[in-house]
Amino acid sequence: MTARKLDLNHWLRKTPQPVAVLADDKRIEVGKGGRAWRDLTRTVEALGPAKVTCLDNNGSVLRVTVMENVASADDDEVPAKTGDSEIETFARLIADAYAKASSASQPLITNAFSFVERLSDSLAKAQIEIEKLRERNARLVLQINELSLQEPESEGGVMAALVQGMATAGQHVQAVPPQTKAVKR
Repeated sequence: MTARKLDLNHWLRKTPQPVAVLADDKRIEVGKGGRAWRDLTRTVEALGPAKVTCLDNNGSVLRVTVMENVASADDDEVPAKTGDSEIETFARLIADAYAKASSASQPLITNAFSFVERLSDSLAKAQIEIEKLRERNARLVLQINELSLQEPESEGGVMAALVQGMATAGQHVQAVPPQTKAVKR
């Protein structure tokens, strides 16, 4: 805060406190709440009036001050060019705000796009690996089918070992008793 803001804020809050303030010819009602005085001070400074008048309930003048050259605390504010209308000045301020917001968010957008690119590359690699695994699985299924169609050569054949292993696994699973929970009484 600058010293001028503190002086204006103090001047506005002096007793008797105003109900409304005239900034040149613009009437501003004093709000209620914790931020009312700060908001009032900022509003008056934003209007940049030459004269500020404090009014009571009846509209009587409590005090008046002539403002010195009240400049905004923002150094980035675009000064109005002579001959510009309020609309042109407002349009220029909006354009400047848009440019600042765009430049501020550009690094975030760039990072987001690079993150999406990395994820896309990772997904493409994963899909290629999945296709390779599917092809390998299909080849293995074909080999198993070919082997199952062949006649067993002897007791030591691949298919006989496979069937024997499956039968043993089935017996083992059946031999395990089901687990029961103990009931406390």
